[in-house]
Amino acid sequence: NTVLLLPFSESLLDVKGHTVTPVGGAALSSSVGNPFGAGNALYLDGADDYLSLSDSTDWDLSNVDFTAEVWLRTVSHASNFVLIGQRDSSTVNHSFTLEYSTTLGLMFRYTTNGTTLVTVDRSWTPTDGVWYHAAAIRTGTVLHLKIDGSQIGSDYTIGSATIFNSTSNLRIGATNTTPAGLMNGYIG
Repeated sequence: NTVLLLPFSESLLDVKGHTVTPVGGAALSSSVGNPFGAGNALYLDGADDYLSLSDSTDWDLSNVDFTAEVWLRTVSHASNFVLIGQRDSSTVNHSFTLEYSTTLGLMFRYTTNGTTLVTVDRSWTPTDGVWYHAAAIRTGTVLHLKIDGSQIGSDYTIGSATIFNSTSNLRIGATNTTPAGLMNGYIG
């Protein structure tokens, strides 16, 4: 059931066949290894680097169970950043984002109509230079936010909400058409 898999071991290729476009200087780096030891990770400089993938029916989260997950290692978490998301802006053509906020922690944001933003946030602060596994998981009517496999905060009742099917590109390490929310760090 996996629809996107970017191992970043030797290339920026998606195992599932989607075309991945690096923007700015987004590139593989072996300088910090990966979450499992030596090897490559995607480096994003926080200035203009991110990955972009064209819209796909695979990004339609709808009202079914899903997991959006990523390994991350920040160089600096002094500003908000997006791990993965599909939207034009926070209230235009917005499907979902998994992001970090310096004031709110780990967040999953979504809309059911493309414009009315719902924010599910749980308190968490990364330590720069440490690998973390972050995930937003929907199981039935419940959404969980997890770090390293442990739930942070309480369950969020998402009910039968159908997440909006955006036509925007899917972005990793940034969001928006401008872009905004650029990550300064590594994705494994």
